[in-house]
Amino acid sequence: MNQIDAFNHKVGRTAILYGESGTGKTRECAALALYMAQTHKLKTRYITADGGGMEPMQSLIEAGIVEAWSREGKPEFYTKLTGASKGLWPDSKGKYTNDYTGIGCLIVASISGLSAEMMNYLLRTGA
Repeated sequence: MNQIDAFNHKVGRTAILYGESGTGKTRECAALALYMAQTHKLKTRYITADGGGMEPMQSLIEAGIVEAWSREGKPEFYTKLTGASKGLWPDSKGKYTNDYTGIGCLIVASISGLSAEMMNYLLRTGA
């Protein structure tokens, strides 16, 4: 059993935060990332398609606690999102991996941003 499987057997695996813009959802995610780092010595992966609200995560990204991947406005959005939905993550060389060793949490923000990016992709490609 690898590290992430062992962690998944100890606590629940899925949660959702929903609220109006500016109500602190990203701040709560940052608190979870900090908790995972301090308590379990595990990093958090953060995928976003939301242009606002990265500020609460920024210091954690700079400290190496959070690995962030912004999809906002990327022309290859759909293909990368498809890979991300299968657990793939870009490594430091731009190749994709499904290695979650040392990762305790995956945060996807925001459903609205992802939906808007999907609609923009479909409009651009005429699909």
